[in-house]
Amino acid sequence: MKVQVIVKTSSKAAAATAEQLEVTVTPGNTVSDVQERVASLTKTSAFPGEMLLNGKTLIGNQPLSALNIAEGDTLEFLIRPSDATFVKQLSALIGKNTVALEELGLLYIHRHGSSIDQVMNALGHNDEKFLTYLESQKCFSLDGGLVKLAQSSEQTSDTCSTQDTEHGLIEVRASVKVYVGRFLVVSNFDDDTDEDPISLERSDTVSDAKKILAAAHLVPFPDLELTLEGSKLEDHLSLTDAGVKCGASLVLVVHASEAALASQLEELVRECTALSNNDLGLRYCQRFGTPLCQALRTLGFRGNINRFIESHSRFSLTGGCVTLTDAPLSPTYTTFSTGGYGIDLVVDALIETAFLNVDFIRKEEKSVDGAAFATVFVKGLPPSGNGPMLASLQKAIAASLKPIVERDPRIEDVSFESDVVRVQVEGEAVCLRLMAAPLCLQ
Repeated sequence: MKVQVIVKTSSKAAAATAEQLEVTVTPGNTVSDVQERVASLTKTSAFPGEMLLNGKTLIGNQPLSALNIAEGDTLEFLIRPSDATFVKQLSALIGKNTVALEELGLLYIHRHGSSIDQVMNALGHNDEKFLTYLESQKCFSLDGGLVKLAQSSEQTSDTCSTQDTEHGLIEVRASVKVYVGRFLVVSNFDDDTDEDPISLERSDTVSDAKKILAAAHLVPFPDLELTLEGSKLEDHLSLTDAGVKCGASLVLVVHASEAALASQLEELVRECTALSNNDLGLRYCQRFGTPLCQALRTLGFRGNINRFIESHSRFSLTGGCVTLTDAPLSPTYTTFSTGGYGIDLVVDALIETAFLNVDFIRKEEKSVDGAAFATVFVKGLPPSGNGPMLASLQKAIAASLKPIVERDPRIEDVSFESDVVRVQVEGEAVCLRLMAAPLCLQ
């Protein structure tokens, strides 16, 4: 069923905003499921939010069926961004390290799912540069393009503040143990950052806490355990139910493996079909929050990506370009996974009317809100910082497809929504998204 969600953003610095979304849900979804989906769609997961029904705040673990929510009902999602929250998030990412501004931006995206620019806009700092913002905060010390915490900001009390307690926060300390097979390895994860307290919500599940701690300690491997006083904590329990209290000392046990890293790299390459070593490293750091060379060193590869790639038959390395052995390349037009009738019709229409230098198109079985999905890779675009350009091109594509609606009755509507072109084909929704073609293919 579909429900309407009115997303309201309010901060003291920025004007209040509101937008309305239509979200597909099932009765078995919980309030938290819907909240996470809406936060992801609106890129507002960096700040705390609450879901409301008729002005009443809903509890996260409540299933929608228990709330008698029906088709077409309206929910509210209220987000309260604040400079205090933003500064605390940045401080937690920096810890005792000195971090480059670009690296800090990548870490923030990985941890909180929003870019620095998006957060700055939400806070009302649209025309202010990130460097200027950091310089205005007394807790940060800057030297050129590097930032660290000022000395006074590094002194953190061992006890939780009254304000944190009121908001359901607890501070814990976490050390990290990384195993490769049965052996405990010495890695860049095992440093003195385990002395830094980390704030968690009392209502966070153990599974949530593992993800937060992994991001804070730059751990990219997904096989994790969280222990308290030597006992493994169950993923489904809340921290309160698991006995985690303010000041607790937790241990994040990480099981690193070649298989896990190979799967992560395969995911990245499959999304773009081909990547140079440099692009693969950048995408890995952005997606998993850790430099690829660090993950390789943990596994004993000493940062040599070529040696790792060549040791796994699923990858092919030719002319500095990493591809998958089951994904052949074409210099013009290639499709993967046939999808359905609607997506084939839309892709054919795009090829017919395209004014772009299309390199190849990948059709996927996965969907966005039930819609078929195709990614169009375009030659000649810069690999990064191309968001505004892609948005303009996608609007132009939507306009170029509009005339087809009049002459082909099967295509009912074409529109530009957020970051995709949405085409309605005989009741089936098809989404098109543009991306820059990999540099090694341009």
